[in-house]
Amino acid sequence: MGEVFHAPCDVVLSNADVVQPDLLFVSHKRAHLLLGGANVLGAPDLVVEILSTATAGRDQTLKRALYAKHGVQEYWLVDPDA
Repeated sequence: MGEVFHAPCDVVLSNADVVQPDLLFVSHKRAHLLLGGANVLGAPDLVVEILSTATAGRDQTLKRALYAKHGVQEYWLVDPDA
């Protein structure tokens, strides 16, 4: 179906927006995003962020907005404490 990657793996959403999600999935249909070598060049099909005290605020606001802006189809937030 595709490939799963885990951090550290840069996702280049634009020249100014580069993020490192905890987990991400790129389908075979969107395999062209993987032609950048070690980086994913564009919006993955699925991004998963695992919340921690240090990252929860950024994951729930800034990263959520970036992923939506750049066309990530599925964005999951995992709360290990819940």
